[in-house]
Amino acid sequence: MTGNKSLRLMMLAGALLLMVLLAWVPATASADAPKRADVQTQLEDLQSVEKPDADTRQRIADLKDTLTVLDDLAEATSSLNSLKSEVKEAPAELAKAQAELARLPQDYTPPSIASLEGESVEALDKRMTSILDSLQNLQDKLADTNRRLINAQSLPERSRSTLADAQQQVQRLQTQLGGSGDADLSGTGRDLIEARLALAETRGELSHSELNSSSLLRELAQVRKTLYSRQIANLEQDLEQVQTLVNDKRRNQSEQTIADATSGENAALADNPIFQQ
Repeated sequence: MTGNKSLRLMMLAGALLLMVLLAWVPATASADAPKRADVQTQLEDLQSVEKPDADTRQRIADLKDTLTVLDDLAEATSSLNSLKSEVKEAPAELAKAQAELARLPQDYTPPSIASLEGESVEALDKRMTSILDSLQNLQDKLADTNRRLINAQSLPERSRSTLADAQQQVQRLQTQLGGSGDADLSGTGRDLIEARLALAETRGELSHSELNSSSLLRELAQVRKTLYSRQIANLEQDLEQVQTLVNDKRRNQSEQTIADATSGENAALADNPIFQQ
């Protein structure tokens, strides 16, 4: 009984933690992050000082750290914007993939040899090249989809951890900015904290968005995996059929060429006076 009670308490605590994490409200304070161009200009000005004192050296260090944080912020913002765009398009993409999958025949039959017999070897070669290009494209899509599915398996745990870390960082940084020691912060020190705060907020929003969209994107990836796998299997049957016909036509051409050459040699021998005697 004690063990069951402890397990229920752990599950309840986990559920409460998840509810807190999913209640993340995207912050707007990232607009207060310093501009990279301004930070770079300040850094270049300070680095031009011939004999910087301790305060100048500290400000230079702050500015360098701020540039690094701003680069991370730009990357996180780009990832967030890409995810938002992907999520916005996901319902339509899911419907499209499901429709394409429904249109595929359950038992696929490649074009018959008879329907391709009239094509020249050159035309069949072009058809084969087109099939190979399509196969490569689908195999690339399938590989990307498989990577997404593998990543989706560990995404909830990773995103919850990142989101919890981001919340803690936001609280700590907000305390630093609004604490009693605020007056002691230099301009570059404040810029660094504000940049770190913007980064924590953006990473938190990214993790929150990943958690909220994980089911939809995983369903899309599963449907696409099935679609791409079946399309690849169908194209492989097409390729085998065309390859067989090309090989047969080339063999027939070779045999005919040999026969024509042999016939020509025999005719030449028959016209030779030596053989006419």
